[in-house]
Amino acid sequence: MHVFVCSNAWLDAKYGVSLQRYLLHECHVVAIYESAVSRQFSTAAVNTIISVIRRVADVTSETSTRFVSLRSDFAEAIANPSLRREIEVTRSQLFDSPFGEGQWGGRYLRAPDIYHEFLDKAEQTGRTLQDYATGERYLNTGGADGFFVLSDVAMIDENLASVVSRSKEGQAAGFPTFKIERRFLRPGWRRTDHPRLQIDSPDCHVLAIPPDTDISRFEVRDYIRWGEEAGFHKRSVPKSQSPWWRPPLQAQSGATILWLRTHADSHRCYFNPNRFVSLRFFRLHPNQEDLGLPLLALLNSSVFALLKEIHGRRGLGQGALETGLMDIMPLPVPKLESSVNDRLIAAVSPILNRDVEKIRDERQLDDRHLLDSVVLEAYGLPVSVLTELYDELDSLIDMRHEKARNID
Repeated sequence: MHVFVCSNAWLDAKYGVSLQRYLLHECHVVAIYESAVSRQFSTAAVNTIISVIRRVADVTSETSTRFVSLRSDFAEAIANPSLRREIEVTRSQLFDSPFGEGQWGGRYLRAPDIYHEFLDKAEQTGRTLQDYATGERYLNTGGADGFFVLSDVAMIDENLASVVSRSKEGQAAGFPTFKIERRFLRPGWRRTDHPRLQIDSPDCHVLAIPPDTDISRFEVRDYIRWGEEAGFHKRSVPKSQSPWWRPPLQAQSGATILWLRTHADSHRCYFNPNRFVSLRFFRLHPNQEDLGLPLLALLNSSVFALLKEIHGRRGLGQGALETGLMDIMPLPVPKLESSVNDRLIAAVSPILNRDVEKIRDERQLDDRHLLDSVVLEAYGLPVSVLTELYDELDSLIDMRHEKARNID
């Protein structure tokens, strides 16, 4: 018998899948304990779990694992069953999850009862997000944002723009000014705390020079020369490219729907109808143009906020939540037929151009109730569960932040 106290990251992170598979094949995972409100090590900024594992030869498909979520201090919760929640999951269920392997922490330790009710209905649709959209990773310049992402751009004429480098390197050089051909600049978006869902104008520009360009013929050559002097060509991504100023693939075009990588107390998935080049967002490309707004409605619903809390990873510290394409693309969605789509579009439209508040405050708004009701009905769930959905969502967020505060 082995009892380990370690980071909880392997329960939900992609790299943990191999470990989970090994344990299921070679051992009996007797139990996993996690405190929902406090840390085993109060001075550590990492969330931990306790796993109880034994090596046996007679594990069967019906051998079960207890997932125990402690809702009070460790000693109190162990002594008092009312202060903990236990779920027993068989080995075959752990192997045959509807969302593929992994994410034990989200599904079995954090998920409230309404989540499992939701799955029973949602799985009947036979559709997932990846059936309706293609996911794309975020723009990664490998530490060279200061070169590729330009915040101070003024158009001179139809061909040229004046660019001031506001990067750390630019500041050290006295904020030099350059001329760059407008053909090499793409309107971009990088703000992650914008209160409104719809993005109507860019907040930066992204340098995207075709790699076969003879830069000696263009004004941009001076900017590239300065970039080399400032050391941008030695950063992790540029130094592996030839030429080093070749833009990453994601710098050349944008996507209609932008999903944040990290989350706090608000739930926003952005609508980018002009397809500005985005920086710190995962990108979703609807398979059909007319699916953009229906998908946006689903992704901005409180149902997806709940799914995000359950399937996201909490190992960042300070209460932040992290999600990626691997977390959201397998999630179930209703069949997007014309009648459903029309209702989703009508419900999300009033929210697009108003400030979206913190999740706890959104539940007070009529247009939020309408959107969430339409989404629940699209999944085949009664609107009567809406209050329970809001309460459980608030509880998950509270526990995430309470646990983060418990650091001495």
